[in-house]
Amino acid sequence: MTEKITPIDLEFGAKLVSNDKAMAKELITMLLAALPEHKKEIIAAYESNNLEALAKATHKLHGATCYTGTPRLKISVAELELAAKHHETDRLKTLYENLIQEIELVLNYPFQ
Repeated sequence: MTEKITPIDLEFGAKLVSNDKAMAKELITMLLAALPEHKKEIIAAYESNNLEALAKATHKLHGATCYTGTPRLKISVAELELAAKHHETDRLKTLYENLIQEIELVLNYPFQ
């Protein structure tokens, strides 16, 4: 399902903010600026096997994706956040790898 959805969807983002394309673009730009730091926090929490820190870091990114046109990223971060909160350790590696991949796709997606 998510393969057909682009990493950044300005039209979708505009719908989230009363069809205001300028605001949607600004929110996506802000997310893109903050995304490397979010990624760093998530990696550090995952690599230290700190589920509380992982849940906190993913919750923060999840909130940032709620009003941006990044539907794939929002889904991926929400899944990892829930798994970390519920200590679903059997799912963490796959969800973590998927999230890091989605972050990279968003960061490398041509957006202007």
